[in-house]
Amino acid sequence: MERLALVSSGGLGDEVSPLLRSAALPGASALISLASHRRLTGLLERAGVSLRDRGSSLGVQFQAVARALRPLENEGGREAFIQTLRAVIDRHGQRVSATDRLYLLRDLPTLIAWGERDRTIPVEHGLAAQRAIPGSRFVTIPRAAHFPHLEQPDALATALLDFIAATEPAQFDEQAWQAILRGRSAARPRSTA
Repeated sequence: MERLALVSSGGLGDEVSPLLRSAALPGASALISLASHRRLTGLLERAGVSLRDRGSSLGVQFQAVARALRPLENEGGREAFIQTLRAVIDRHGQRVSATDRLYLLRDLPTLIAWGERDRTIPVEHGLAAQRAIPGSRFVTIPRAAHFPHLEQPDALATALLDFIAATEPAQFDEQAWQAILRGRSAARPRSTA
């Protein structure tokens, strides 16, 4: 890998939207089944198109929700989604975290991009990750929420192209990786208990 771009990334803190926490609760699969019914996703899609035609940015969000729900229309898709969700999120929030591994990215050009209106995962997670990765860059995407690639694709593409143009690709060096890992393990020895 020569560069890394994280876009509204999960796994960088505990907090997530109440909707995601709720979807991980027992019994949520029945509600997800109702919410992902073809009629509802079709209605959301049509409403999104109508809102976009009127110049409302809310239309993109309606369409993004419809797009996210469509794979859940069938039982297999819902089951896979719920199992994946419950593996990383519970009623308290995210259960997995990459924050203790971010030091591994210190020599990898890293861009962290976040929608300025993201309510699914707080922008503070991205800012904290940027502080934990020396030399990384953080950019907010104006007028975007959790789906900058759908809501503001041109702005995200510009941020990515600027990042690529301004950084040199990383070179993999096995000895350097070993030194990073050894240095970290010396700083935090494993428990022998």
